[in-house]
Amino acid sequence: MGAIHSNTPLTLGTTHHLAYVYDGSEERLYLDGQLQESRSATGNVGDGSGLPHIGAIFRDGSISSSFIGYLDTLRISDIARYTTDNFSPLIGDLNSDNNTLLLYNFTESLGSSTVFDLSGNGHTGTLGAGFSGATSPTFSAPVPIPAAVWLLGSGLVAFVGLRRKKHMI
Repeated sequence: MGAIHSNTPLTLGTTHHLAYVYDGSEERLYLDGQLQESRSATGNVGDGSGLPHIGAIFRDGSISSSFIGYLDTLRISDIARYTTDNFSPLIGDLNSDNNTLLLYNFTESLGSSTVFDLSGNGHTGTLGAGFSGATSPTFSAPVPIPAAVWLLGSGLVAFVGLRRKKHMI
């Protein structure tokens, strides 16, 4: 089964909220609080032995490229946070709770080479690491709105390793 995706065009010059939910029986993809795609899916989220990656990843002998754009916040949870066809998305920095496995609000200083996990689980990230040829993103303040955005697709976010058994968002 390939990656779940949506062909919904993004509005340029606007902040968007993107959420992927897997609840053990279904995958759902949301854009700005509106369900875009869903499909049946079963099984546990696999535990990997490698480091987690955000962006490009080296797998099966080649680099799978990442998206081009800006991330303001990234949260991975062990529950399905969204269960309806629509919801009011939170924009901006998020707070950690008991179900947060990883939380990056990307508020580090300009020039920082690390991003701190605010979940309390200690998953501090190193920028531009992981494989030969990895490039390092940069922090900017404020986050500029790109002239063109390619966000959805198989390279959106690649996570290897940092996964719990059942639910992920």
